[in-house]
Amino acid sequence: MAALKAKAGPVLDEEKMRSTDVPLKPARLMKDLRDSLPQDAIVFVDGGANRSWATHYFRTYHPKTFFSATGFASMGYGVAAPIGAKFAAPDRVVVAIVGDGGMLMNGMEVSTAVQYERPVIWVIMNDGQMGMIYHGRRMSGLSAEGVEYSKVDFVKVAEGLGARGIRITEPGQINRTLMAEIIESGQPTVLDVAIDREEVPPIGARIRTLRRSYKE
Repeated sequence: MAALKAKAGPVLDEEKMRSTDVPLKPARLMKDLRDSLPQDAIVFVDGGANRSWATHYFRTYHPKTFFSATGFASMGYGVAAPIGAKFAAPDRVVVAIVGDGGMLMNGMEVSTAVQYERPVIWVIMNDGQMGMIYHGRRMSGLSAEGVEYSKVDFVKVAEGLGARGIRITEPGQINRTLMAEIIESGQPTVLDVAIDREEVPPIGARIRTLRRSYKE
């Protein structure tokens, strides 16, 4: 096992973490976030392709700082759960990594954070589609019809709910300076990040397993 890990390396494609392409590569987004956040920040990850990107490319340093609903992988969980964490740990930075699909399902919970003055930071991977389904079906040779939709302006949504909204379109915009300013503001904040919709998440092993299961 150790030899296999050494051969595979810690991530699938380290070069993508340094990409300067626009729209952002999700792997680069994970690196920018990790470089910008305190090591003890509490991070919640929603169900969907965002979870695959985060679990693979976002490094954790301390126990109980990375939470993901891996059971039923429910979408929307990662939007609301961080608010409870901010009640439990008001002095810690609390971040949610979610897809636009999950945010559309449960995004009104931002208003709860506003009402109770819980400065959670939501990072939305916005690509105008249900990414896990889109890529999973295409990798399986199936049609991805019905999983794409018009992009939502989550900056305006955040502002409409009383939170702060910031649009992210380029690599490096999320950095220590921006994150420090967001944390210092004490406001619930939504980062609307335009990511590359054609970038395939690291789900190859999952798709192969599903294919074997279907054959059996």
